[in-house]
Amino acid sequence: MSSSNNVISPTSKEFNLTEKQKKNLNKINNKNKINMIGLTRKERALKKLLCDALERIGNKNSLSELRYWYKEWNPKANLHKGYNDATVIKEQLHNEVNKGWSDRHLIFGEMITRNFSDLNKAWRIEVNREEVKK
Repeated sequence: MSSSNNVISPTSKEFNLTEKQKKNLNKINNKNKINMIGLTRKERALKKLLCDALERIGNKNSLSELRYWYKEWNPKANLHKGYNDATVIKEQLHNEVNKGWSDRHLIFGEMITRNFSDLNKAWRIEVNREEVKK
């Protein structure tokens, strides 16, 4: 393939990532893969949508919105002084949601994806998809 085709391949070289950024990106990708082990296809798809919604909300860096969603995820949480930093809440929420899969994830995912029409539509499709029986 020649470079005149105007095709952009997403390599770290083209994005000029540093070695540290490449390592961090690999850590994130590996961590996400590890957290998907043991889940069904449906659960993996739903978890991906849930994480996409969390990422979008996290990118806003709205402390009040992150606090709201953290309390929805973990109503018993005591949001003390350390939770006045959007980054801290975002990381804590991501770490907790990323562990396993349960009805709690399903309920939370349904609530949080309502904020994004594309994710909500995909969520409803996945929830209603029948598991393939072997």
